[in-house]
Amino acid sequence: FATLKKFADKLGVNLLYCPISTLVEEIEDKLSKKLGQSHTEEAFSVNTINYLRSLILTEKAKQTKALVLDTTNKTMLALGQTMLPPITNSFSIVKDLWQSDLSNLINWRNGNIPTTAKFSRLDLIDANLLLNASHGELHLGEITISITVADEVLKLLHEKNFSVSQITNKGYRQELVTMLAEAYFTGGMARKQSPYGIKVSQRDLGKDLHIPYYHHFHKGV
Repeated sequence: FATLKKFADKLGVNLLYCPISTLVEEIEDKLSKKLGQSHTEEAFSVNTINYLRSLILTEKAKQTKALVLDTTNKTMLALGQTMLPPITNSFSIVKDLWQSDLSNLINWRNGNIPTTAKFSRLDLIDANLLLNASHGELHLGEITISITVADEVLKLLHEKNFSVSQITNKGYRQELVTMLAEAYFTGGMARKQSPYGIKVSQRDLGKDLHIPYYHHFHKGV
C-alpha cells in the first residue's frame, strides 16, 4: 500500500483504500463448507482475491465513468497469465510489450522527461507496480528464470516459430525451454479472455496467433 500511495501522490491521484481480507475469509469459509476443505488451498484463495478486486474496480469504474487499465504484459500473456480476470472489462496498455522491454522502457522514463510528458519529473514509475516479477526473475514451478532469458526463448517461439529443439540448439537448457513452450502452447484460453489493448509489434498474442486447441499437438516439435 505504501508503494501505491507514493505513486499516487506523484501523479496527484487520490488513492481509494478498500481492504478485502475480512470479506475473503468469509467467502472462503462458506465455500469450504459447501465444496470441501480442499478448495481453500492457496490457488483458490488467490482466485477469490483477484475476482473481488475485479468486482470492486468494475463497479468503481461504472460509478465514475472511468476506464480500468490492465497492466498484463506480453510475457505474462505468452505464459497464459493475466493480471485481472475477464469480468473486469479493462483495457490493456502494455499487452504487446515483452516484460524485459517494458522494464527497459520504465528505466528510460525514470531517467528522462519526454517533451510531451504530462508529468515533468524523474523517477516517476515504480517498476514493482507494473512488472510481475521479483528482482528480474520469473518463477515457473520449481524453476527460477531470468526475465531476459525467458523473453529470449518466448520471442523465438512466438516471433520466429522455432521448435523446442531449435531453441535448445542455441544453447538454452532443454528443461527451461520445454517448460516455457508448454506454458506458451497451453495458455491460449487465458490469452483469448485477455482485454483489448494496443498493438506495437508485428505479431501480437491476439489475432496474430492461431494455435489449435488439440491436446499434445505440439509434442516433439
